[in-house]
Amino acid sequence: MQFYFAFVFVLIHGAQSTDSAICASPDNSTQYVQQGADFTAVDTKTEQTLWTFPLDAGHLTCQSSADGSVVFVANTTGYYDTASPFIFSFAARTGEVKWFTTNQSDWNGFIMFEASMSTASTLFFNIQGPAGGCDGPFALDVQTGANKGKLDMMHGEECPSYEVSHDRSTVYIGGGFVHFTSSSVYAFDLEALTKKWEFTQPTAFNLYVKSLSSDGLKLYVEGIQRQDIDSARVWGTYTVDPDSGKQTGIFVPDAALNVASQTNAFSHLI
Repeated sequence: MQFYFAFVFVLIHGAQSTDSAICASPDNSTQYVQQGADFTAVDTKTEQTLWTFPLDAGHLTCQSSADGSVVFVANTTGYYDTASPFIFSFAARTGEVKWFTTNQSDWNGFIMFEASMSTASTLFFNIQGPAGGCDGPFALDVQTGANKGKLDMMHGEECPSYEVSHDRSTVYIGGGFVHFTSSSVYAFDLEALTKKWEFTQPTAFNLYVKSLSSDGLKLYVEGIQRQDIDSARVWGTYTVDPDSGKQTGIFVPDAALNVASQTNAFSHLI
């Protein structure tokens, strides 16, 4: 962990276009844009620059904190070359650097913030590898940037899909599979980062989280069911109890997905 204590603040007067905004504050009052080598905060209504910070690091991605007080910025150059990924935390109002971290031993690739998973205390992100594959989700402390580790789950060819419980206490996550090996869906406590349960079936492959019911009582998991590697693939949906991770009801085939699969419309998934 490295921390950046120098404070560089440059105020630029004049209107700035927000057409190329890469993220925004929760209330959309501030747009964050990349202008050449600079990361800039712009007032949405007036299009006046609020502050800017020089980041000569190729393409950038960003995410605002849940309360809008902080904005996190990462480079994506690690996806294209051997540059180390980094994350800055800026005070949204002033542009003051709160913390900076890079050179984590297991960071290698393109940082992808997971905004809807992140909480007031934890910043979550995945890393898409330069040669394919996905690792994470990783977790950092929002206030300090301290490494909180990563969720204990299978990692694979694609970044995972997820849903957050309506009370924002739990994340249901899956899809980090290697094609045609058994896969799992997990539930993790979003504060403690501890695993609550794991759902898997010996005949289930390529599982990913589809949706959570409006009443929060059913988790829908989509995937492929097949008896063995040589048998026919059947796309469909499992219904899982969000509290226990147990399957409820029967596997329901999805006619539309199965037709699409047969016509190779889903060839990238199988």
